[in-house]
Formats: sequence, structure tokens, C-alpha cells
Amino acid sequence: ALAAAAGGGAFAAEAAIVNYYAPGDTMGGHVDDAEHDLTRPLVSLSLGCAAVLLVGGETRDAPPTALWLRSGDAVVFAGPARRAYHGVPRVLEGTCPPELADAGRWGAGAGGDVAALCAFAAAARVNVNVRQV
Repeated sequence: ALAAAAGGGAFAAEAAIVNYYAPGDTMGGHVDDAEHDLTRPLVSLSLGCAAVLLVGGETRDAPPTALWLRSGDAVVFAGPARRAYHGVPRVLEGTCPPELADAGRWGAGAGGDVAALCAFAAAARVNVNVRQV
């Protein structure tokens, strides 16, 4: 529904790529072009720390536009944006929403794996890209 509302047309979520960004990690400019049909949208969901997303054009010569992505933000790459170069030059440590980073909010006895996950979320970003293959 999100892809259609953004003008992406029919969309069947068939695969996902999960990118983990530790503090200091970046993603260089690239085009998501492994799929056979680039007319189908790509839906990107951000979780954890905020990040800067640069979106350019169909060539590396096009000047990029900077977008601020916060936890819970979704971006739909559809139409010409589906073939646009994009990258993440910066993840901003310490910008994770408290409800994700506080193990105590997950239950009185939250510890072990939950505590480790919350510590990771406090300093990192997770990006989920859903696509039709």
C-alpha cells in the first residue's frame, strides 16, 4: 500500500536486504539495479539512529539532495528515483529513540540478548530494503 500511495504502482514484496550500520559506517553512492524490472518500486525502512541519505540522479554527475532519515521513516524509490544514485554518508550516533535503546522498556527482566540488542540500537542503524524480484 505504501508503494502504491507513493506512485509506485503494483508491488509484491518478494525479497529484502537488511543493512546494518555500526558507528562510523557509510554506504557509498550506488543504484539498486539487481532486479530484472526496475519499474517496480523499492521500499526502504530505517530503524535506530538517524542518518543522512543523499539522492542524486541517474548519473553520478547529478547533484544530490540530502534527506534526514529518522527511525521509523520509510522511503519509496519509484519512477525516475528507482534508478537514482543514492548513498548514506553519515549515521548520527546517539539519535536512536529511547524506546528502542532502553532494555527496561522491554520488560522487568530484560537482559542478555535484549540488553545487547538495545545497546546496539543506541549506537547503530538498521535499514530494510524490500523489493520485488
